[in-house]
Amino acid sequence: MVESGDYEHLPGEFESKVIQDLTERLAELKREHAKLSTTFNADYPRVKEIQSQIDEIAAAIQEQRKDAASQINSDYFAAVGRENLVRDALHQDKNS
Repeated sequence: MVESGDYEHLPGEFESKVIQDLTERLAELKREHAKLSTTFNADYPRVKEIQSQIDEIAAAIQEQRKDAASQINSDYFAAVGRENLVRDALHQDKNS
């Protein structure tokens, strides 16, 4: 998922408190938008304001997920590097 850029479907344990808070706020805004949209059109100032906030929060969530994916990738390659060091050390011990 990380390599393909599918950040939206990362397992929940990789979602930070920031992402959780932003997701909750996004849901609130979407509810408010839906409620207002039954009465007002998309050009109504409050509807436009909420849509702008929705767009900003959605972008922030995507950026946070991208950062989390980058951290996962870094952690993975660090672990692979440590594994290779241990493997090389064991190999040298066997050959000594």
